[in-house]
Amino acid sequence: MFVGASIWCFYLGHIAIEGLKASSWPSVEGVITSASAKPVEHSKERYLIEVEYKYAIEHKSYTGNRLSNLNNLLDSSEKDIALKRYAADSSVKIYYDPNNHQNAYLIPGADLVVYVLWLASLGMAIFSAVSLTKLLKA
Repeated sequence: MFVGASIWCFYLGHIAIEGLKASSWPSVEGVITSASAKPVEHSKERYLIEVEYKYAIEHKSYTGNRLSNLNNLLDSSEKDIALKRYAADSSVKIYYDPNNHQNAYLIPGADLVVYVLWLASLGMAIFSAVSLTKLLKA
């Protein structure tokens, strides 16, 4: 349990930190080139939004396909709203990493769920480390 919780803690911590950094990234106007919804096997009807966009920074063209730093599963109504928002040829604000212009998102930051899951995995890692220490001393 300690190893699994620790791996999740580091993974989610990385996502949370990148999300915090992305919140302060500069932005540029770009254009959606395509957007679609991909059904995902789940106990309920869920979708991932796949999007492609183009943008230019300092006279150099880039293409991107990341909506955010973590793909969210959407229900049918959320999917429809997202597809309208990211319709082909629509203008969007693109947030890009000032140190790596290829790294860009349409939605900066990290979802609250990431922070909650990170705290839960941190708690599990601490609990399992304490339990493991007690077990080894016995």
